[in-house]
Amino acid sequence: MSAPGRLLIFSLQGSGFALELAEVAEIVEPPPLFPIPRVPSCFNGVMNSHGNLVPVVDLAEFFGLGAQAVGGKILVLDRQIANLAFRVENIRGIITSDLVLEEHAGDRQMVTKILQLPDGEIRRLDLAGIVGGLEKAVTGS
Repeated sequence: MSAPGRLLIFSLQGSGFALELAEVAEIVEPPPLFPIPRVPSCFNGVMNSHGNLVPVVDLAEFFGLGAQAVGGKILVLDRQIANLAFRVENIRGIITSDLVLEEHAGDRQMVTKILQLPDGEIRRLDLAGIVGGLEKAVTGS
């Protein structure tokens, strides 16, 4: 029997979302950002992360939920997945997948599953789909 996976739970405009904890390298306070010319407005800018320039995307704005307020947290993704960071509203915590009571198919693009937890519902995000969607938004294809 394999060990349960761990999910990082966070909020976007008051709604709960999750990524596999292994997909996230670190969580940081919002650093100074530098503008990126000619990209969609969901790209807040680029930050310095341990000497690497990393684009920061406002996930709420990318999903059409409206731009995040100033502040929040930055999720820096594992560089083997993508050189990218997401601005989120706040971090709710880390859970093991064995706490999921029920799961259903995703209700929108880039959401793989809707997970029912003891304290409410969250949406498990499709990281590959998000990265692909961002690439399309930048290239216009």
